[in-house]
Order: sequence, then structure tokens, then C-alpha cells
Amino acid sequence: MPPTKPCGTHLLLRCLLVTLLASLAGIPIDGRSADAEPASDTTPAATETERTTTDEAWPADPPAAVNRHGIRRIAIIPPASPVVYELHNVSALAFVIPLSGTLNHLDSKEKSKLFGEKLKPLDASRARTFARNVADDLDRLGYHARILEDVARDPEDPDAVDYERLATSADAVLHLRFSTVGLYSSRTSTQYVPRVNASGVLVVKGQEDYLYDREIYYGADARAGKSWAIVADEQYAYPTFEAVMSNLDAIRGAFDAASRAIGQRLASQVDEAINAPPE
Repeated sequence: MPPTKPCGTHLLLRCLLVTLLASLAGIPIDGRSADAEPASDTTPAATETERTTTDEAWPADPPAAVNRHGIRRIAIIPPASPVVYELHNVSALAFVIPLSGTLNHLDSKEKSKLFGEKLKPLDASRARTFARNVADDLDRLGYHARILEDVARDPEDPDAVDYERLATSADAVLHLRFSTVGLYSSRTSTQYVPRVNASGVLVVKGQEDYLYDREIYYGADARAGKSWAIVADEQYAYPTFEAVMSNLDAIRGAFDAASRAIGQRLASQVDEAINAPPE
């Protein structure tokens, strides 16, 4: 007569007996040592991509500074936000007929208001984007750059910052500012062209003098061949106010191009200032 198959109860008892004997003998059941750490079912935290910082966000082991100032980690204070957009038209008649100048000023002021109202809702993050551009360029030059959050600002003068009271362990602080963002038509021109001027101040705690303090001019105020100036692309020129208002997307593109160009020039000059030999 063929042997009978063990019932479920017999199988369960066998499994329990085998497990007990293996445990007493120290034999691994699942391929791991009895003393092995349990397998982790957690996944690594997502890499932080946003360039904001508290001190904890700095790399744990930055490369050794190779400049005499010992600067490798740079904290960036972004420009005050939101950016105020300007549109200015200087009529040649204003220098000949005073009344014409008054009327032109009022007209320019009203147009500037309309221009700013159209751009502001879509460009609220321009100051932050500019700071991120500079941080990217400084990283490419071998520094660790991070954007400071929640910097205490005076509502009456948001660009006035007490550097000595900043809570950061950075080697230096780079304060960025926009002085002008807009379009300008001079008395010798019939075109509205970009006018974007921004500056940077590099502060090292304990040092009285700024290591870097310069303004970069893009577009209307620029002069070809100057280290402080960047000539705007000729495609960003508009013959009338109506042409301006019907090309706002292109003008936003012009301001983006200006921010990138100024950021790159500024980061390069900061690097030169840090590595300049003593006078």
C-alpha cells in the first residue's frame, strides 16, 4: 500500500521543529548570519537640488581653499524682491521746450506704470533666478555657493543688510542688488532698449573693506569694451511703446539674457578679486 501524504498539521510541526533546532545550532535560515543587521527597507533621501541654505546645507567636507583669503564657501543674499520694472523715454524736445519736458515726464511715468503692472505678476521670481545664476557660475569656478533664506530686511530699505549679524558659517557673503530693470529710450534714440544694472558686494567677516564692490551695466548704460558693461543684443530693441507692450514675452527673454550675462561677468570678477595678489 503506498505511503500516506503527511497532513497539514504534520508539516507545520516539522517546520517548527526544524526552525527550533536550527536556531539552537546557530544555522542561518534565510542566508544571513544570526548576528547580521536586519535589511533596511528605507531608500536614500532625495538629493537637495534647491540652492538654499542654513548652515546644515553646506557640503560636509569642502575642498581646501587655494586663495590667500581662505574663501571657498560663499553665501549669497539675493536682491530684494519683487523687482520694480521701469520704462523711461527721454524726448529731445524736453531740452528745448520746458512744457514738453513736463508732459513727456508724465507720459513716461504712466507708461512705466502700465509696463510694470504687466510684467510683475509673471516675473516675481526674477531676483531669485538671478541669485541662482550667480551661484551656478561660482560653483563652476570651484566654490560652494548657497543662497541665504529669510534674511532680515528693513521694509523701508530692503537692500540694507547688517552683514555682521548674519547667521552663517560661510567664508564670505555676496550681496546682490538690482539698481534698474527696465527699458530706456534716450533723447538720441528712437528705440526702447533693455536697461538692466546690477551690483555685487563681497563681504568677509572681520574685514573692513569689501573684497569686491562693483556694478555691471547691461544694455542702455553699457559702453562697448568696458569690463563693467555688457552690450545688449540688437534684437531687443522696440521702436514704440505699442511695440513694447505687444512683445512682453520677448522682453522677459531680454531680461533673462541680461541676468545670465551679468551673473556670469559678476561671478568671474568675484573670482578674480579673491585670487588677486596682494597690492
